[in-house]
Amino acid sequence: MPRALPYNKLIDLHERGNPAFVAGTVSNGSLDDLTFIAASDDDGVIIETGHEGFSFTTLCISLHCLCNRHRIATKGNLLPDVVPLWRIPPNTRDRDHWRSAG
Repeated sequence: MPRALPYNKLIDLHERGNPAFVAGTVSNGSLDDLTFIAASDDDGVIIETGHEGFSFTTLCISLHCLCNRHRIATKGNLLPDVVPLWRIPPNTRDRDHWRSAG
């Protein structure tokens, strides 16, 4: 019986005792960097959304750039070769209030 596809490549590598290589932190909307990483042999990438401001539209475009459609068509399944992880900024409303009140 063929092995079921994993939900996440990074978790699958960890469960098998293999190392996972993550490209590091890339700013949300850095389309050239994400396109380059999509063609690389990295297992994952961290998309930074804290410094540029969080935008679902920009994140959606970034995720589209991270898809390497040639690899998806070649391997025959929809699992991403590079797993996206993104850092969502904390709610800073309270911190901003403290700065202005202090």
